Amino acid sequence: MEKPTRVQLKRRRQRRFLRLVLFLILSILVAYFMLETTYFNIENFKVEGINKLEKEQIINSSNIIKGENIFKINKKLLKENVITLPYVKNIEIKRKLPNTIIFKIEERIGALQTRSVSTMLLVDIEGYILEELEIVDENLPNITGFDLSNIILGDNIFIESNKNEVVDFIGLSNEAKLLNKSSKIDMSELDNINIQLINGISVAFGTLDNVKYKLSLLNEILIDIEEKQIPCKMIIMNKGDNPILVLDDKSEG
Repeated sequence: MEKPTRVQLKRRRQRRFLRLVLFLILSILVAYFMLETTYFNIENFKVEGINKLEKEQIINSSNIIKGENIFKINKKLLKENVITLPYVKNIEIKRKLPNTIIFKIEERIGALQTRSVSTMLLVDIEGYILEELEIVDENLPNITGFDLSNIILGDNIFIESNKNEVVDFIGLSNEAKLLNKSSKIDMSELDNINIQLINGISVAFGTLDNVKYKLSLLNEILIDIEEKQIPCKMIIMNKGDNPILVLDDKSEG
């Protein structure tokens, strides 16, 4: 095979350079068309995953402008704007060409309530305040023991305490269906947690050590109490390894 001559090599370089120039010119023309034509101006909004929130709340909070070029929007900034809504846990924003913006929302769910002065606040399992309640929700446990001074919607009531341990406890309690059985959870002292159940039984839960095991054990005890119709008024779990049942007749089991 013959070795290319200098002239052939020069022509190859020229062709490569010409192709590169043409590619750059074409890219600039395409970019100019995409950014300046009205064809890609935002005309439609689609919001998915909302239950408590309204479509208009999402759009308005994003500060997005209808008629703006779809490629000029800053999705990171839009997310930062929308995530300020108390009910928004996660958000994904997508462009659907030529002119539609899609908001995919994961909402927070109210699981607890707490009182701030004369106002009841709805709180999710991570401690975020979602809204003010007009009346007490009889189906939700009342959680106490947190500093609610200067608190506003969207704030986290667990932030001043050992947040991770509290969030884990509430999350595991929710998974164990304990929240549904509770009327009050007193977390004034994290080493001495007390729970009041809907059925009238008080639980001296104690510390946040071995939470998963203690919740599982508590569930087993409650099932046993219900099946055997044991007249229990208190379950003590902070006095040694074995829970103590205090009965209505003052006897212990």
